[in-house]
Order: sequence, then structure tokens, then C-alpha cells
Amino acid sequence: RGVTFASRGVPYLEIGLPGMVAAKGRRIEAAPPGVRSLLESSYRLVAHDLLAPDFPAFLTDALRGQERAVVIAEGVLGYFPVPERRLLASTVARALGAAEEGHFLFDLRDQAHAKAAASTVRTLKWASSLVTRGRGLREDFEDSDAIRAFLREAGFDAMDTVEPAPPHLRRFAMPNRVWRAHAVRRTPGSPAEEEPSAPS
Repeated sequence: RGVTFASRGVPYLEIGLPGMVAAKGRRIEAAPPGVRSLLESSYRLVAHDLLAPDFPAFLTDALRGQERAVVIAEGVLGYFPVPERRLLASTVARALGAAEEGHFLFDLRDQAHAKAAASTVRTLKWASSLVTRGRGLREDFEDSDAIRAFLREAGFDAMDTVEPAPPHLRRFAMPNRVWRAHAVRRTPGSPAEEEPSAPS
């Protein structure tokens, strides 16, 4: 996805753990010269721990002043306990507040929605438990209202769910929903500008 956006001139910063960044870097190095030249000015691949103490400052600096900033966290929040989710969400809200405006796109599960896709959920839980060494997918939110409250607490101004674009996918009962949370620019000293505290 990052290469696709960057090849169209959209600045794209991709963040991952060192092993994944190294693997992606090798694939980019093996790409045709024409592809690599398209990425030189628009694509950055950076290794960073999302829970590291210096990550909030890193992300805020990366997004500061950007005109239409978007942070995409696909398949990330669902694997963390609530305190760490709260830290990450507030970090993103604060960083987007340093841009002109921005959106946070991510997927989350809630208990009420997951009941509508019970068989799919069982299969995904089994598969995710294998690849995440037993951590699996979490359902810490009772319903969508609980997720909205969580996002407001993190510092977002508005939020909604995003339906799959292809119409044929909308008939499937998906256990996860994609959320879009919006943050506006904050003035220094406002509540959203306060440094998020680390999880206990």
C-alpha cells in the first residue's frame, strides 16, 4: 500500500518493527529501478516501537504541519490490551493535532458486532491465536458506543465506521469494523496537546 501511494506522489511514512522493516527493505531493493526512483522522494520506511517512550514525539514531528494527514493502523490495535490501546490512540490524536487536520483509520472488534459473525469469529480467533503465539484477537469493547467513548477520551473530535467499498463484500458478516476518527489542529497547551502517559 505504501509503495502504491508513494508511486503516485503521496508522501508515505511506513513504520514497523526492525525485522519487518528489513524484510520490506529487501523487497524494495529488489524492485525495478523505475519503481525505486518513484519512491525516492515520497516513501520512507522506518523501524520504531509504537510503545517506546519517544514514539509520541517522533510521530508528532512527522505529521506536524501536514495538510491532510492520515494514520493507518491495520490489524494493530486489536492485539493490544486496553491500556496500550489507549496510549496508542491518544498518541495518534495528539500527533494529528499537530497537522492541519487528520484522520485515524483502524479496525476494531466489539462484542455486540462479533455475535453477528460468530462462525467467522471462531475461525479467525483460532488462526490469529496461532500466528500471535496465543494472544489472539481481543473483544474488550461491549459495543460501538464503547469504542466511540474510547476515541473521545483519546482526544478525537468525531468518528464513524467505514463500510467496505465493493458492494459484494457488504453482504458478509465481518467480525471487525473499520473506524475513521477525525482530529483537528490543536493549539499549544490544549488538553489534547498533553503528553499521553504510559500504560501501567
